[in-house]
Amino acid sequence: THRLLSVVSAPANGQATVRGTGTATVGFTNTYERKTGNLKVKKVLDGINESLTAEQKEAMVFTLKDLSSGKTVQSVTYAQFTNGEYTFENLPTGKYYVDETIGNVLTGRYDVNVIVENDEVLVEYNKTAETKITNIFTAIGSLQLVKTFGAAVPLTTDISFEIRQNNQTVKTIRFRDFTYDNDSASYRYTENNLPTGIYTVVEQDNTSGYKRTTTVKI
Repeated sequence: THRLLSVVSAPANGQATVRGTGTATVGFTNTYERKTGNLKVKKVLDGINESLTAEQKEAMVFTLKDLSSGKTVQSVTYAQFTNGEYTFENLPTGKYYVDETIGNVLTGRYDVNVIVENDEVLVEYNKTAETKITNIFTAIGSLQLVKTFGAAVPLTTDISFEIRQNNQTVKTIRFRDFTYDNDSASYRYTENNLPTGIYTVVEQDNTSGYKRTTTVKI
């Protein structure tokens, strides 16, 4: 883990003469340099067609940690990257990993999936190791369900709603999860963070003892 730079002896030739009962001394001083290497982080942003602001770049933090101890070695922000790359230099040889904190980047507008290639990186002497971090952004929105009753709400209401996309159920919401809105005299439920697209909502009504007439408004 260390490289020997020089050995200095005193006397310079390492020789000493022992006479009689006396003690001769030869001293050595070794100078070492810690073996180091570099670690390059490549950053890919996928799924967004807009440039990040300076504030958003500052919110994306990359923390380099020593794998054996878990201790933080250095932290940088995306604002310090050049052409999507940043190199941690002069690192003692060994294993490292990089943690990314997204912060408030495009909060509420995108869902972010983080993929790390080569998450445990071995830094070798006089070499540059690499890791790649990809953020896949998926645009998201909200879907609000509004439920009204033409007469009094049945005491034994057994209603649920299925949110479907491509004939697959994304989520099932029970009527008890709705909140009554006094201003509109209706029951409301909002599903947030849905990937943008076309959805179908199907009502399942198992309420007994009532005849139901349903009107759908979009």
